[in-house]
Amino acid sequence: MLRQALLVYRKEMLTMRRDRRLIIGVTVTSLLVMPALMGFLGRMTNTGNGGPELTPVVLGTDHPAAVAVVRGDPTLWAIGATIDSSRYPNHVTITSDNETIRVISDRTKPRLWSVAERIDASLETWKRDRLMARLQDLGVSRSELDPFTVQLQDRSSETARGAVLLGTLMPYLVIVLLVANSVRAVYVAVGEKEKNTLASVLVSQVPREAIVIGKSLAITTFAIFASVLLVMGMVVFASLGFTIAGDALGDANFQLRPSQVVELIINISGLALVISSVIMVVGTYARTQREAGIYTAPLLFVSIFLAVFSFSDTSFSTAVYAIPILGNALTMKATIVDGTGAPEIGLVLGVNALVFAVLVWVSVAMYRRETVLFRR
Repeated sequence: MLRQALLVYRKEMLTMRRDRRLIIGVTVTSLLVMPALMGFLGRMTNTGNGGPELTPVVLGTDHPAAVAVVRGDPTLWAIGATIDSSRYPNHVTITSDNETIRVISDRTKPRLWSVAERIDASLETWKRDRLMARLQDLGVSRSELDPFTVQLQDRSSETARGAVLLGTLMPYLVIVLLVANSVRAVYVAVGEKEKNTLASVLVSQVPREAIVIGKSLAITTFAIFASVLLVMGMVVFASLGFTIAGDALGDANFQLRPSQVVELIINISGLALVISSVIMVVGTYARTQREAGIYTAPLLFVSIFLAVFSFSDTSFSTAVYAIPILGNALTMKATIVDGTGAPEIGLVLGVNALVFAVLVWVSVAMYRRETVLFRR
C-alpha cells in the first residue's frame, strides 16, 4: 500500500507543480512578503519614535515647577490657558490648586499618555532637586542626601534577545501561514470531485487508504514548503535589521543552530500532518472547493487563537502541550528561545501522529461510502 500511496502522492505533487502561479505566489509570500512586512512595521515604529514631536501643553498654572518642566523640554510646546485648546485635540493640560499639580491627559492615546507620564516624572525630579538644595543649605552633605546611585543593566546577550524575538513571532506566523496555505491546497482533496475524474481513480486497484494518505502527504508537503521558506525569510530579514520589534530589545543577534532548524522542521511537519488531515476530511465531505472553503474558514480562526499563546510568558502544564496547534506553537517557541530543544516535543509529535491517524481513518471511511463522495 505504501508504494501505491507514493504513486498518488507523486501524481498530486505533479499537479501542484504545474500550477506555477500558485508555487510562485507561495514562494514570494513566504520568503519575501511576510518577512518584509514584519520588517517594514518595525522600521515604521523606529521612524515614529526617532524624531521629537512637539506636544501642546496647556499651562493653566504659573507654578514654578510646571513652568520650569514645560519650558525646559524641547518636545513640549507651552500654550496659554486662554487659547482655545480645541484647536489642539492632542494636548496635555497642567493645572494646580494649593499644593497639588494636576497633569491631565487622555489614556486612550498612548503617545499622549506617555508624554503626561514623562511630565509627571520630571515634576517629581524637580521637587526632589529643590528639596535636596534646601537641605544642603541647612548643612546636610551631598553624600548623606544621595548615598548611592542606581543603574539598570541588561544581562541578556544579543543572541538571547534575538531568540526571544524570533521565538515570539515565528510560531504565530508559521502556524497562520501553514494553515492558510493548506487551505489553498484543498483542491487536492476536492478537485477531482468537481472534475468528475475521481470515479476513475476509485475503480483502479489503488486502495482507498493509499488515495487518502497520498493526497494528505501532498497537502502536507505544500504546507511545509511554505512554512520552511517563512522561517528562512524571517531569519534573513531579521539579520539585516528588519524586525517588527524595531529597537525595543536593543541590539540583537538572529541565528538558529542546525539542531534548532531540524527540530523546527520536525515540529512543523507534525503540525502539517494534522492540518492536512483536517483539510482532507473537509475536502472529502465537500462537493466543491467553494463549499470546502466555507468549512475550513473556522480552522484558520481557531489556529490564530491558539497560536497567539506563543506571545505569552506564562509557564503551561505538560497537559497543555497535548492540544494540537497550541502544543506545536509552544514547543516552537521553546526550541528557539531555550536553544536546547523542547522537552515536550515527543508528546506533541505523538499527539500529531494520533490525530493524523484518526482523521485519515475518517477520510477512508468516507471514501468507502460512495453516497458521501457523490452527494448532491
